Amino acid sequence: MARRRENREMNDDGSSGALNPEPRRQAVGVLSALGYRDYRHFWTGALVSDIGTLIQTTALMWFVKTNTASNAWVGAVSLASVIPVLLFVELAGYLADKVDLKRLLLGTQFFMMATALILAIGASLGWTSMGFFLTIVILQNIAFTFGFPAWELLLPDLVPKDHMLNALALGSAEWNLGKVVGPALGALILTTWSAAGAFYVNAASFLFVIGVIMATTVKTSTMPIPPARKVYQSLVKRGRYVLHTRWMVYLLATLGIASFFGFSYTVLFPAFAQEVLGGGAGAYSFLLVFTGLGAILGAPLVTVLKRKFKGRDIIKGSLLCFGAILLCFSFSGTYWLSAVLAAGMGCALLIFGSIVNTVLQVRVEEEMRGSIVSYYIMMSITFSGFGALFLGSLADTFQSPRIPLQLGSLVCLVLAAVVILIPSILKEAVTSQG
Repeated sequence: MARRRENREMNDDGSSGALNPEPRRQAVGVLSALGYRDYRHFWTGALVSDIGTLIQTTALMWFVKTNTASNAWVGAVSLASVIPVLLFVELAGYLADKVDLKRLLLGTQFFMMATALILAIGASLGWTSMGFFLTIVILQNIAFTFGFPAWELLLPDLVPKDHMLNALALGSAEWNLGKVVGPALGALILTTWSAAGAFYVNAASFLFVIGVIMATTVKTSTMPIPPARKVYQSLVKRGRYVLHTRWMVYLLATLGIASFFGFSYTVLFPAFAQEVLGGGAGAYSFLLVFTGLGAILGAPLVTVLKRKFKGRDIIKGSLLCFGAILLCFSFSGTYWLSAVLAAGMGCALLIFGSIVNTVLQVRVEEEMRGSIVSYYIMMSITFSGFGALFLGSLADTFQSPRIPLQLGSLVCLVLAAVVILIPSILKEAVTSQG
């Protein structure tokens, strides 16, 4: 796409308009992408925003569980967060290829801040209607759906192509670092203040990332948005492109199945903390914190693994490890064993997601990247949301979170066995370097 090529050419010739004034090429290491100024700024801003988001999520999930005593309602809130992804993500990916990314990011961040503030005010006034909370969650995630592809599409402007995997891994590590700090702060705010207090903190966190976006020079040009009929035709064409690319269908199907049955496991953390570990909000945040710690460890590990193994082999191995660890977790009954296993799941999930995302973005034509990012989001986040409702309802039916966790782990193990025993499924799931 012309806009991306123009930006890379500015960076390559070292002109004053370059996005990253640091040296054009650096040795690829576990933190090398942070050597580029604009990426470093966006990474920091995203971290602050994500910590706020996870403070809100931690407080909201616990609030719903304790007020409804229903795992299905917790799953419903999780599902509400992904409905906008299902409905709008392909359109969002298409628009991200056309509009000014900086303006798009600012608009979505301001909207999310406003909805977070409304949520906080409603909670302060004692509103407990699930309809109110579900509506706010849906509105927030409409903005997220249109903003997320823009974050992803900025990466080629912020780092060179050979640093893309490292940038994606660090981006996942940033999210999971937030999953360490956010839940811990969320639990602290819940015990010392209230759920409403957590929602106010989240609203305030958007101010920082908005400032970062406004201060960053993103030299991108816009393209005219065609009439609705041509937009529809383009979306259909992009959908056919994906459906007719066999390796991509196999990879996205693997991601979707794993997300539905396995990667939605965190929806059962509140029930696991209460019913298995016999704890409260602290035990719940304890599991989330260690999940994030595991993902932080996975960020440098994925870069090391990529030097030695092909992408398809890392995908198979990380999926197998995740299924095995999730199965062990389902039988755990102690704090520290559960925490260690949660860390292992976070590490395996980070590695799996980073490699899948990298393969998808590196292997496709430039003008299709926005749509591919949208399909990645759809298969990971949307399927995880539906899986959360399924697992939550299953836990209510059997009055235990162990059975749905065991089911999810067995599905992931069978899926891993299939892609290992039938190599042709993921044969082409390699990056340009692998």
